[in-house]
Amino acid sequence: MDKKILIVEDDAVSAGALSDYLRAHGYDTSVARTGPEGVQRFRDEKPDLMLIDVQLPLRNGFEVCFDVRRTPEGKKLPIVLMSAVYTDTAHAAPYAQKSLGVNDYVLKPFSMRSMLARVTTLLG
Repeated sequence: MDKKILIVEDDAVSAGALSDYLRAHGYDTSVARTGPEGVQRFRDEKPDLMLIDVQLPLRNGFEVCFDVRRTPEGKKLPIVLMSAVYTDTAHAAPYAQKSLGVNDYVLKPFSMRSMLARVTTLLG
């Protein structure tokens, strides 16, 4: 069974490219375009991993992580935060990892190959 990845990204081009690339490498992907939609799809679809943009409409990526982590099934779910805005990784990455329990913090733009490597590592 293919591992399911939920991509929470408001930019349609970025979301589509990432989804297509991961799908081409054997993953089942779905996309949410807003924070609330991301949380709802997490509940409905039970993904194996989430890729969450920090800058999202209605609820930001930090809030989405917090909402997911508060659920029993979300406590251990691998989560990668992606950001083009919070580029000070010396502060943002430790905050995301310690306070929100994210597994990785990636700056945009990133190479698809490096994201695939992260996803493969996190999903085992």
